[in-house]
Amino acid sequence: MAAPGLPKWSSRLISELNAADRRAEVVASGLSLTQLNWQPRQGAWSVGQCLDHLRIGNEILVPVLGAALEGRQHRSVDEISLGWFSRWFIRTYIAPNPGGARARAPGKITPVRQVDPGVRARLSLLDLSVNSPATVRPDPVL
Repeated sequence: MAAPGLPKWSSRLISELNAADRRAEVVASGLSLTQLNWQPRQGAWSVGQCLDHLRIGNEILVPVLGAALEGRQHRSVDEISLGWFSRWFIRTYIAPNPGGARARAPGKITPVRQVDPGVRARLSLLDLSVNSPATVRPDPVL
């Protein structure tokens, strides 16, 4: 849940991220290890590999963002505006885009070939809360 007094864009983003977490937890919690590692076609990532990719990316990105904000003046921003590169990147690689551009993940966020059952727990242990730079939650969801 978003903290009271946050700008609308921030509350909306936190709500959307929390909803995405819940959807991923529901999907992953019901899968066997075989299902987590099943690939729809050669070269395509499995559900487990997608979760591992997100986990690795968060483990790298969240501390860097936290460090970049350390010591900065805290002030409220009513709305955010994306630059041309951010809009292009989201439209091309992030937003649902069947038949759109495809690219390989950078090496440091490429998932393992076969995930182990712990991928669900490792993902749920990463706390991405607004007031906390990447800390470990004591209560894993999965």
